[in-house]
Amino acid sequence: MPRLTFFLVLCFMPLFVWAQSPTRQAYIAKYQKIAIEEMERAGIPASIKLAQGILESGDGKSSLAVQANNHFGMKCGSSWTGPTYYLKDDDFDANGNLIKSCFRKYPNPEYSYRAHTDFLTDPKKAYRYGSLFDLDATDYKAWAHGLKKAGYATNPKYADLLIGIIEANELYRYDRMSTEIPAAVSEARLVNQIRAIVVGPNETMASLARKYEVPLKRLLKYNDLKRDRPVPEGQYVFLQAKRKKSRGREKYHTVKAGEEMYSISQKYGIKLLPLYKKNRLNVGQEVRAGEKVSLKKKVKSAPRLRSKTAPVKPNPGNTNNPPTNKPKIHKVISGDTLYSIARQYNLTVAQLKKMNNLSSDIIRLGQELRVR
Repeated sequence: MPRLTFFLVLCFMPLFVWAQSPTRQAYIAKYQKIAIEEMERAGIPASIKLAQGILESGDGKSSLAVQANNHFGMKCGSSWTGPTYYLKDDDFDANGNLIKSCFRKYPNPEYSYRAHTDFLTDPKKAYRYGSLFDLDATDYKAWAHGLKKAGYATNPKYADLLIGIIEANELYRYDRMSTEIPAAVSEARLVNQIRAIVVGPNETMASLARKYEVPLKRLLKYNDLKRDRPVPEGQYVFLQAKRKKSRGREKYHTVKAGEEMYSISQKYGIKLLPLYKKNRLNVGQEVRAGEKVSLKKKVKSAPRLRSKTAPVKPNPGNTNNPPTNKPKIHKVISGDTLYSIARQYNLTVAQLKKMNNLSSDIIRLGQELRVR
């Protein structure tokens, strides 16, 4: 387990903790990208990752960082079979004498950053660090205090040291950046700790890909789609990969009339396939209105499914009950598509478009469509 000892703090605090030295700025410039990548991969704030690297490696100048590319004090442990590096740290022999500790040696510093993420996200350590990943990815103060509370470091001022480094160097700005979208995209918001935008009128996945400088193939994958299509106004489109479960407070979503599993996955930033699996559903099955869909844990039994009613066929031989000509209207809600609406009312998309004199596949939030 990596631990920041009093020895390391006493050695590096006078030189590195508060000053915005050229050495520190060079370290930040060199490792900001990998810190952001790891934030996108696992949800650890880039500011926290950089601050820990700065503090525990002495701005990359400690012997452990220089000789072993180990920036987070990762010790060998019983499972490590790779190269090692020995350094006196906080291990003692039976007589109380300080002895050299075994540390992991990595091929490059970036490997160390990834290994540190793997350590914090290890399912075997979820009892200690799992609660951190319920925190907002931009709340660096909560993360700093959470790490200290979880026993990550022995220094009682560990959280304050991290916060001091973050604020002195404005590392918090990296928590809102991405390696895949322009940092200046001001309208992006966090949904389930993932960057998303709210779709405007007349948008398609291709137009959004161009606007936010994300390859179309990647944008489609992020949003569980296989091809370009118009997107309903008001729906979320994610600029980063969705998560396997909700990190928000909501544990369940109560299904409303017309909602589908896809629209629910977009509302909460959850990957579609894991959402089906959590609720013991097969891909393509839809849940009845009023039922609850689990957003976090796998349920014991699947929710009740929406009934599949056959379309009503008028009987030309029955003159006593002529078919009604009164139109039925569907009001477009977030997540609706022409395809999902057509399926709901046992129509084809072509029939739905013809009934509403639509020349394109674009629909707007709140638009009223005739469905009978």
